[in-house]
Amino acid sequence: MSEWMASVVMALSIAFTGAIVEWVARQAHPRRLFFVSLGRVRRAGDAARARRVRLVNAGATLGGILAALVGPPALGALAVTVCPLVSTGWLVGELIGAARSAQLGPVPGRFAVPLAEPPPLRDYVSVPLQLANVLLVVIPAALFAWLATRLPSRVPMHWGASGEVNRWGHPSELWTLGGMLVFDLLLLWGIAWAIAKERWVLPESDAERYAELQLERRRLLVRMLEWTMASVNAGMAILWLGLAASGLPGWEDRVGPAVAGSLGVMIVGVLGSLVWLTRRLMPVADELKRIAGTEVLGTRSSGWRYGGLVYYAPEDPAVFVPKRVGIGQTLNFARPSAWILLGLVLAVPLAIALVGALLAR
Repeated sequence: MSEWMASVVMALSIAFTGAIVEWVARQAHPRRLFFVSLGRVRRAGDAARARRVRLVNAGATLGGILAALVGPPALGALAVTVCPLVSTGWLVGELIGAARSAQLGPVPGRFAVPLAEPPPLRDYVSVPLQLANVLLVVIPAALFAWLATRLPSRVPMHWGASGEVNRWGHPSELWTLGGMLVFDLLLLWGIAWAIAKERWVLPESDAERYAELQLERRRLLVRMLEWTMASVNAGMAILWLGLAASGLPGWEDRVGPAVAGSLGVMIVGVLGSLVWLTRRLMPVADELKRIAGTEVLGTRSSGWRYGGLVYYAPEDPAVFVPKRVGIGQTLNFARPSAWILLGLVLAVPLAIALVGALLAR
């Protein structure tokens, strides 16, 4: 991979994070900030939070891109690590402040009409998108298995900031990228299952309409997840096969376009699905609030901590509940099973990385 291509790849990585932070900060809604429901009309201080995020993000992103494109390789490598952390860290800090300033009142009709038989998982998923996500694991794995038989015993494994190969290894190490594709697929299924298991409680009034909206909300959340995972795995598949092909004679310079193409697919796919489906999801969330006042029917008010960002209610048997702020769902961290699930999500990628490290020996 040439030095200029390595610079482009680093610049794209920084731009990806910067674009997502900018999109979140630009969300304009009279009663919401960073997708956090304020329970009141936005104030001048809320607008200032958004401006600060955009200003810091613009500075970090543009500075990082310039460092990657025109600076020395070492500076670009530093920028690709530090600049996204600055942007996302500042956003998280302002998001916590916005959540703590929210004014969320009591929930009317709490536990009034529990639904005996919530819709099953099959009512949320898209069969074509699920099939596409499976094929994005199976087809690249089959292609790599075929390609691996034609690779030499030592192939490039890592490139430095200057674009030069700084580590070689056996082709079997690249199976760890296939492991990440499998992990993404399992994560997709796990989160979709969790959304189906999320507590379902209806208000006393307009219960039928509320049930329709909750069903649509969950479908849109799963659809967003399906498109996002498909985009990520499509990019990962391009990267996987591109890295493998770079070990073939005469294909050494193909890794740069493969990495750039991988990032391009992820950026367009992830941002496109987020923008498209969020625009459909927000009106549903607003209508739910109009009917019931909040999206947390069935939760304990005392269980919400840190401005409604964390739910910890030992007396609540539910593991999955809707977020009090935001549009997704969260765990009841008072339940041991919640920590087990979170631990599994964190442990599996680490295990895949450990396998890769062992294969590298």
